[in-house]
Amino acid sequence: MTSKKQLIGALKKGDAHAFHKLCESLGEALDLAEETFSDLKLTGFDLTGFNLSNSEWANCDLDGCTLQSVDLSGAYMHGCGLNGCDLEDANLEGASLDNCLVKESRLVQVNLSRTEIENTQVDGSTLELAELEEIAWAFVSFTGCTFKRLEDASGEVRGVSLREVTAEDVDWSGLEASRCSWRECRLLRVTLPEGFAERTGQRRSV
Repeated sequence: MTSKKQLIGALKKGDAHAFHKLCESLGEALDLAEETFSDLKLTGFDLTGFNLSNSEWANCDLDGCTLQSVDLSGAYMHGCGLNGCDLEDANLEGASLDNCLVKESRLVQVNLSRTEIENTQVDGSTLELAELEEIAWAFVSFTGCTFKRLEDASGEVRGVSLREVTAEDVDWSGLEASRCSWRECRLLRVTLPEGFAERTGQRRSV
């Protein structure tokens, strides 16, 4: 019978084939809440529906992983990369991300309420129909991203930058913003709060 220990072992070895075989024998997503993961290289893992709440991730790279409907509430991620990952319907409520890179990933109908995100870069990703209540984001940069139907946002953002972002039907007027900026963006029916300033022109070389 598949054990939690076996599943975690396959995960930590980065063996997606063995991991998925174990999941098939189990027949359901396993509870891996409060586990600690560090220095993992995960490629092509399917973690759909897993309970990873209050887990800790340090210096892990997730490439092409499926994280649909995963529970990452209260999780802490430091120095991690998510490249080409699908987080549709994921729950990250109360999660913390620090010094992370999210690239070309889908965050559709994801719960980001009460998240604390700092010093993080988000490139080429889609953020759509996300829950954004009481967020606390500092020095987060979005480049080449697509925002759609993001409303009822609340909380505080500092040093957030939007560059070459395409945004449609976004209302962030409920946010308290400071030292935030946007540049070279395509904004359609978008309301940003005071504290977001448009940056224009080229930087001068010295």
